[in-house]
Amino acid sequence: MPDTDANNEALRWWRAEAAQLQTVVDGPYRELPWQMCHNDLAPANVLVEAGRVSAILDFEFATPAPRALDVAMGLRMTMRVWENPEPWDRVRRFYCGYRRWLPLLDAEIRALPGLIRLRGAITVLWWLGRQSAADDPLVALDRIGYLRNFVHWLERYEQAFVEVLLREML
Repeated sequence: MPDTDANNEALRWWRAEAAQLQTVVDGPYRELPWQMCHNDLAPANVLVEAGRVSAILDFEFATPAPRALDVAMGLRMTMRVWENPEPWDRVRRFYCGYRRWLPLLDAEIRALPGLIRLRGAITVLWWLGRQSAADDPLVALDRIGYLRNFVHWLERYEQAFVEVLLREML
C-alpha cells in the first residue's frame, strides 16, 4: 500500500474504529438475545414473488449471533445512505416488516447503530480476506472509506435513527 498521508489516515481511522467496536462487542453485543442468524440479509439474497418474500438465499455466513445483527445488516443494505442520506421511510418499512414476525426489544433497537458499524467492519474484513498479495491494495482502502462514510452518517443521525425505530415499537 502506498505510504501516503491519506492512506495512513484511513488506517488510523480503521484502528480507532476497531477499538470502538471492541466496546460494542464487550458490552451490548454479549447482552442481547441470541439466535441463529443469516448474517447476510441483503436484497440480493431475498427472493420476492407477488410482492411477498418467498425465500431467503445464501446461508454462507449463518451462525449464532445477537438476533438484532440480522436487522442491522438488513437496514445497512436497504437504507442505502450513499444514495439517500435521509432514508427514514425505508427504515420504517423495513422494520415494520421485520417486527411483524419478531419485534426487537428496546435494548436491541438502541444497540442497532453499534451493530450496523460492527456488521460493516465484518464486511470490510471479509473483503480484505478475499484480497491476495497480487491484488490492488487500494481496494481495501475503498472498503474502509465506504465504512467510514457510513459511520459518519450514523454518528450524525444516530439519535433520529433510534427514535424512528422506537416509534415503530408502539
